[in-house]
Amino acid sequence: IIEPLSKKTLAPALALLDSVFGEDPDDKMQYTRGFNTSLGETKYLHLYAKGKPAYLRYFVAIDKKNGDKVVGTTGLYAYPEEEKQNATWLGWYCVDAKERGTGLGTRLLDFAIDLAKEINAKVLKLRTSTDPKEKLAQEMYKRRGFRITGTEKANKGKYDTIYMELPIKKDSNLLIKPLSEKTLKEAVDLTVKIFGSAPTDFDYP
Repeated sequence: IIEPLSKKTLAPALALLDSVFGEDPDDKMQYTRGFNTSLGETKYLHLYAKGKPAYLRYFVAIDKKNGDKVVGTTGLYAYPEEEKQNATWLGWYCVDAKERGTGLGTRLLDFAIDLAKEINAKVLKLRTSTDPKEKLAQEMYKRRGFRITGTEKANKGKYDTIYMELPIKKDSNLLIKPLSEKTLKEAVDLTVKIFGSAPTDFDYP
């Protein structure tokens, strides 16, 4: 299941992030800062060069069959200037190595996209890199409609940064329901409009 990050799941969530991103000290500082701040901790606020994000929420995927193990993380954040533009960022999205290929990554990404819709974001942004380990995730981003908007040459690290964006489209209000006496005439009129007359050369059930 996917649930909001809590003080109970904070330590195992950070341990998972350590296993995926912990080789980079800057990354470690950022997710430690973000996850703690999202739970109301204030001692990391001085580490935000842009000030505290206007929106900051993280979630964890829990494996109930494996002792409530944290097997994935995802979240959204936005600084004030981005929130004014109805833009938000995907934050610290990752999956336990043993869970890759199970569909969990897709569910976590779709969860984040749905959350972006709920907060009325118009654009969901993310950062990835030229690290070969991120290639599979990038293919999934592309399948979900993300497009590359820019790149940034590596400063300290050896991998360049890739920026991607997904325009957020609100779900249609279209509702599919059984034909009824109330909708029968409209359905026949629509059929005539499309085919020119009610089709008779098919034996519809």
